[in-house]
Amino acid sequence: MLLVALALLTRQAPADTGAFPDPRTQELVSQAIRRHHAQDQAVRDYQARFRYRLSFGLGRRRWASMPNAAVEEQDGTIAWALPNDLRVDIVGRRARARATTLQLSSSFDRPWFIPRSLGDSIRVFGNEIPSRPALHPLADAGPEWYQYRLVDSLELQAPGGKAVRLLGIEVLPRRVGPSLIAGRLWIDAASFDLVRLTFRFVGSQLWLDPDEDEGDAATRRANRQVNRLLTLEADLQYALQEQQFWMPYRQVVSGRVELPFLGELVIPFEATTTFEDYQINSGQPVTFALSLPAAVTDPDSLAALLQARRDSLRAERRRRTREGGELPEDARARDDAGRWEDGRYEIHRAPADSLRGYDQWGDSLTLADDPQADQLGRSISADLERLEGTLPDELVGRRRKGWAWERLPQLIRYNRVQGFAPGSGYDLLLDRAGFTTLRGDLRYGFSDSRLVGNVTLRREAPGARWTVAAIRDLVSHDPLARGSGFGPSLNAMLAGHDDADYLLTHRLQVTRESSLGTGVELTTSFGVGREQSVVGEAYSWLNDALGGDGDYPPNPAVRSGTFGRVAVALDQGQLRSRWTLLADLQLGEGVAVARWMAGYRFEPGFVRQRPSLLVRAGIATGSQLPQQLFRLGGPGTVRGYDYGSLREPAFWAAQGDWPLRSGLIQPVLFADAGQAAEPSQLFSSKALVSAGAGLKLAGGILRLDLCHSLTGPNQRLRFDLTVGSGF
Repeated sequence: MLLVALALLTRQAPADTGAFPDPRTQELVSQAIRRHHAQDQAVRDYQARFRYRLSFGLGRRRWASMPNAAVEEQDGTIAWALPNDLRVDIVGRRARARATTLQLSSSFDRPWFIPRSLGDSIRVFGNEIPSRPALHPLADAGPEWYQYRLVDSLELQAPGGKAVRLLGIEVLPRRVGPSLIAGRLWIDAASFDLVRLTFRFVGSQLWLDPDEDEGDAATRRANRQVNRLLTLEADLQYALQEQQFWMPYRQVVSGRVELPFLGELVIPFEATTTFEDYQINSGQPVTFALSLPAAVTDPDSLAALLQARRDSLRAERRRRTREGGELPEDARARDDAGRWEDGRYEIHRAPADSLRGYDQWGDSLTLADDPQADQLGRSISADLERLEGTLPDELVGRRRKGWAWERLPQLIRYNRVQGFAPGSGYDLLLDRAGFTTLRGDLRYGFSDSRLVGNVTLRREAPGARWTVAAIRDLVSHDPLARGSGFGPSLNAMLAGHDDADYLLTHRLQVTRESSLGTGVELTTSFGVGREQSVVGEAYSWLNDALGGDGDYPPNPAVRSGTFGRVAVALDQGQLRSRWTLLADLQLGEGVAVARWMAGYRFEPGFVRQRPSLLVRAGIATGSQLPQQLFRLGGPGTVRGYDYGSLREPAFWAAQGDWPLRSGLIQPVLFADAGQAAEPSQLFSSKALVSAGAGLKLAGGILRLDLCHSLTGPNQRLRFDLTVGSGF
């Protein structure tokens, strides 16, 4: 009934109210449009230096402050002249990454930045993205597609002391269109020059053009899917040079890729180009060194030439990946040339040894972004998110309501209590900004004939993620348990290993997740509800068919009753290390047990195939609540033993991995050790030790392990399959 009720709710898109709310805004925009189309001959030529920085990160929450996984910087010079001739010389390159598999190496065959001013259409990254160019708000047709609203003004002192007044204009699409933007314009009140443009790409056909066979409807559906996964925005800034010329100053293209079917994996990225040391109207012509192919004069031949070039670059990257290193082609200088709007361009890239030997950086390369620039970028992104929330769903790919298809891998579960337990979820977006979602989930276990589910109200906003949930479900209180998602379910079916203990809970829970700094996440939660034991009744026929016995160990009993739980977790991950601190308290039914746990993972960088060491330890104040005991055994502690081989109030465990090679397929040797006992007997008890070999695919997205226990009475071989992001 809950899911049916959610499905009946709906929201209506805002109606078109016209392009201008008042005559003042109309006059201002009209002046800016006229200025946009005036051919500015004041700047005849210029030379400048540029720096380009590309970075990306990996995280689990959309608005988390994520550390960069890899960065790359390039230094060079620009020479530009009317009508639109450009020469780019790249003279230096440097890069840094947290892992060899995450190295960045960008190479351009077209200019990736905007050397002067935008035309009537907007694209980024070499005028190739998005597939269909977006209409500029200051194009002649702008008022037919956009609505404008004067929202702000500010005064600033330009270099040299000149006072400048800027007017901020909010720009939103009036109706659904194939390729548009949503954002803000900043206009010089005196000259009506465009000084800054911040925007997000929106549209029904941004990424794919209509196919003759498929048609507009299929294209719109495909674009909606891409819009749900990819967000792309830009911040184009100009600075006043010599108190009269608005010149490119800082151009940022950023966004994120969200992959909810990989455990809510989020990949934020940012490409920033900055300009300095301008020489304007020096009279120096742009010196070209290459002859253009005759094919560039014919549009069809030019398109074929560009496509051949892209295919060649892709083939070269694939060869580099296969051979596991730098190819001779990468070491040589590279030159590219072509024609573009009203002119031509050349890009010259120095040989690899010259790029590496460049010593004019003036600083050292760090993975961290500038804190002020990072905060500004997050503020702009949050503002654009709010603007996007006012737009029709078809423009942004948003679903106001619908079944949670993107969490499909989590909809199929298998554990030793419920066996096969399919389920489904339904989402309903509650606010126009897209921050608040109401979700209902239901799941049915075929082995225990039990229906479980929850109702969750989640607010995913720039400050923090708040979750309020009413839950009836099977859960585990073990912080080291792998749970019952897609990966553990697959391991339970194929290998016959369920690495969690379960209890049935009916509770109300409130959780808050926020960033305390770059890469530092704080999670706090409070819950109260009823807990009771459940009996494991499942059997894995698939494991039996593959040669196992298909049987699971019994699910242990817990102390039943009504309890309150408070938990605080602090997690930090940067570069090659990660640490976690956790504390929780469970009380009720005349008993209270507190726990503390710490974990640290480190990858030393003294060899190319970096080994890793993971150490964990925890202690509880008593054993009156079996659900609060620490479990030893399984992939989270000592891999050669079944999960829960020991259940005690104190433990320590260490896991060491040593990859034998780098690349997409990595053979790995590993060894584990750990102890669990009463706190006073922890280090006097006998340790569990195991060792084995595994195979990591795609950085750990899929991993196969074969491990043997080395101590204890029941030494045997164990196989495990794990699925995750690998990061």
